[in-house]
Amino acid sequence: MNSEHCLPHLKDPAAGSREAVALLTGSERIFNVNLALIELENLNLSGKLMICCCFSHSSLEGVNFDRLKAETVFFDFCTLKDCSFRESELKFAVFAGSTIESCNFSHSNILNCNFGGAHCRNSEFAESDLYATRFIATDLERVGMTDCNLKRVTFSHAHLADVNFRYSNIEDALFDPESGLS
Repeated sequence: MNSEHCLPHLKDPAAGSREAVALLTGSERIFNVNLALIELENLNLSGKLMICCCFSHSSLEGVNFDRLKAETVFFDFCTLKDCSFRESELKFAVFAGSTIESCNFSHSNILNCNFGGAHCRNSEFAESDLYATRFIATDLERVGMTDCNLKRVTFSHAHLADVNFRYSNIEDALFDPESGLS
C-alpha cells in the first residue's frame, strides 16, 4: 500500500483493500504498513513477519496468523473473531480496547504486549509465555490460560470470569488484592 491516506479516505477504498490483501498474502515480510480500518475475512497470513504495522480499528474474522512473528504491531480497537495466532512470537503488540472472540493464542510467546481494556471471550492462551504482558482493565470471560508463564503479567482492575489458570504460575503475576489470586 503506497498511500498517504487510510483506506476509507482513498478515492477507491475497495481497490485499496484489494491491494492491501495482495500485499499481505504475497509478501512473507511486511514492514511499516498502515492497514487501519481494514476488513479481512478468512485470510491465511500464517508464517508472516510483521514489524511496525497498524491494523487499528480493523475487523478481522477467521484470519490465520499462526506462526506469526510480529513486533510493534497494533491491533488496538479491533474486532478479532475466530482468529488464530498459534505458535506465534508477538513482541510489543497492542490489542488494547479490542474485542477478541473465540481466538487461539496457544503455544505462543506473547511478550510485553498490551491487552488493556480489551474484551476477550471464549479464547485460548494455553501453554504460552505471557511475560510482562498487561491485561489492565480487561474483561476475560471463559479464557484458558493453562500452563502459561505469567511472570510480571498484570491483571489489575481486570474482570475475570471463568478463567482457567491451571498449572500457571499465578504467584508471579500481579492481581488486585480483592481478586483473591494475589
